[in-house]
Amino acid sequence: MALVDLNSQWEVIVAGGPAKGSVWPQGMLGSHRGHIGEFVCPIVNPLVQIEIKEHYPIWRPDLPRFEKHISDIARLRERFTVF
Repeated sequence: MALVDLNSQWEVIVAGGPAKGSVWPQGMLGSHRGHIGEFVCPIVNPLVQIEIKEHYPIWRPDLPRFEKHISDIARLRERFTVF
């Protein structure tokens, strides 16, 4: 889960932490909504999730690479991309 906010240009941005204020990729939040109990939230577009996971090592070279991202990317590509 990631907290998001909007900047003065109505772009979706990181709401906290070291990357606070950074703009998320355009189209990140799709029109679908998720529900956890009474809480409703937008769901991250799977194609944008691939972009985020691929660029994570570039955006944050100071942090270790997550092996889980590699398997997530493969699963997301298998399910959501058309070749």
